[in-house]
Amino acid sequence: MSFVEGQRIVCMYGGGNEYYPGVIAAANADGTFDIDYDDGEKQPSVEAAKVMDEVEAKAKGIGQDEDEGGHDEWTSNGATVFAAGDGAAGGGEEEEAAAAAATDAEGRGVLELSELLAQLQGEQTALQLRNAALLRENKRLREMAGVAPGADVCGGDGAAAAAGAEAPPPPKHAPMHSPDGMRGGIYDESFVATVRPLYDLHMGCENMGPMLYNLVRFLKPQRILEIGAGYTSIFMAQALADNVAELVNWQRLHAAGRAKCAGLQWCVDGAMAAWPWGSLVALDNLEHPDTTAHLVAEAAAKLGLSDHVTFEEEDAWGYEEQIEEGDELDMLWVDFGAGDRLHEFLARYWPRLRDGGHVLVHSTLTNALTRQNWLAQMMKAARNEGDAAGGGGGGGAAAAPAPAPEQVHGVESLGGAPPKPKVVPAAEIRETLGEFNIFSFLEPHKMYQNSFTIIQKRNAFAEPVYTVFP
Repeated sequence: MSFVEGQRIVCMYGGGNEYYPGVIAAANADGTFDIDYDDGEKQPSVEAAKVMDEVEAKAKGIGQDEDEGGHDEWTSNGATVFAAGDGAAGGGEEEEAAAAAATDAEGRGVLELSELLAQLQGEQTALQLRNAALLRENKRLREMAGVAPGADVCGGDGAAAAAGAEAPPPPKHAPMHSPDGMRGGIYDESFVATVRPLYDLHMGCENMGPMLYNLVRFLKPQRILEIGAGYTSIFMAQALADNVAELVNWQRLHAAGRAKCAGLQWCVDGAMAAWPWGSLVALDNLEHPDTTAHLVAEAAAKLGLSDHVTFEEEDAWGYEEQIEEGDELDMLWVDFGAGDRLHEFLARYWPRLRDGGHVLVHSTLTNALTRQNWLAQMMKAARNEGDAAGGGGGGGAAAAPAPAPEQVHGVESLGGAPPKPKVVPAAEIRETLGEFNIFSFLEPHKMYQNSFTIIQKRNAFAEPVYTVFP
């Protein structure tokens, strides 16, 4: 675990198993830390294993009490995961007697199951508290700085600098740490347990959920629309919550002059100016027999993500009219059976997607309907080729001829031949969509639901150039 000077923490004092609040006074070269406690005590060369971020400690159920001497004492509130040594916190004679009484195999099994359920419930509560704490801390930070949503809190060329004001200092108790890429909620066991009931094999999203999570973390979209809700909804909602935590941390580091690498500025001035909040609308008409979309709201509430995701039972055809000017989408995730109407669908939503935004379409590469009717023509349009040229399968793939009937699974129900494609001319696609990039990915071990395609709207969009060297 990495901590930085000035970071608020809790620490096990001496050889005890009780946590006390303080700050990191120094980070030593040998990986230990010098601690200044709030009660005036100091402790040098403390091992990292005995130190925990204060916000993380609160979120995980470690509470603050006052001991007999009037000092703030941080204890584990019965959560055995935080107990030191081999003694379980929150134990006692009654629990020991109950454990001793469960001597037969069935009794031991029931006890182990109850302990496991209690542990998962505790972890789920901790993650819910963590996500809620991120929202509160984000708002508190901006209120302390006197900055309204949408204004700059980082200085640079943002609103505060334009007004001649100095960048606000970090709050006294603001934890600051170097990003390590592993602070996301999906790495918590409680997240796995909560999202598991939303998985259905028919949807084929076991790898799409984590993929979408990482894309949302990387691209930092603020407005996402999902057509076909369920398992993937919670992954994207958690990513939006984790983005808040990441960006607030960067704001603090930037404001404190610590967002540097080898002495060089790391953050882009103004890039964190916008209110770092993202929202997802998960849309589904609940007509698919295997849908789990109806479970999205409940799962989001359990994980404290309700402020990031809204479930709407509605049909996607026509919903685009509800997206007002100024509320254009940053990301559109399409996971429903549009069939040979994909071009029509995309044409409806394309004006509601901002320049530089992304559309992701599930299951595009290995089914004849989507591959020949839509994807091959999209590839031609992206390359500005005429309809006489061969069509690719995505990502610059070579031309793909129409498969023979014996090569296509499922043609028996269609009379022994693949359906005749309803092809939209590449020139029409180009005229409708303008400039775009397209790339596809394949899960090679699966027959169905095994791919997705990413389309980026270019038009007037171009990435900025910040530096000479990488």
